[in-house]
Amino acid sequence: MIKFIWSFLIAFLLCSALGNALETDATVSINGEIIHVRIASTPEDRETGLMQITELKENEGMLFVFEDERRLNFWMKNTLIALDIAFLNQEGEIIDIQTMDPKSEEIYSSRLPAMYALEVNAGWFESHRIAVGDKVEW
Repeated sequence: MIKFIWSFLIAFLLCSALGNALETDATVSINGEIIHVRIASTPEDRETGLMQITELKENEGMLFVFEDERRLNFWMKNTLIALDIAFLNQEGEIIDIQTMDPKSEEIYSSRLPAMYALEVNAGWFESHRIAVGDKVEW
């Protein structure tokens, strides 16, 4: 019985830890700053995004990939942490950066058509001196 309880407890702790971990798919670079990203390229991944994540490490984020350039819309329903979002054109140039509030149902729209969106911790772009016009490389 004790062995079962310990096994259950270990499995529960592992699942809890893994459920909050961001699985890195790739790395991107902006002005020499490296970000480890999870790529959201399917409708399901894009819909879920970073919902229910309680923290991101300093240089972690999510890269949303769309099929073509268009006005992109995001919201923060069920997203528990404040995020910055950079909208990128098809060449990877940052065309807009916005800060998004946790749990907000406000719609955050790209000012121009974009093909990618990169989400990181709120304040990350400013603290790393990343601005509109900078290029994201992968």
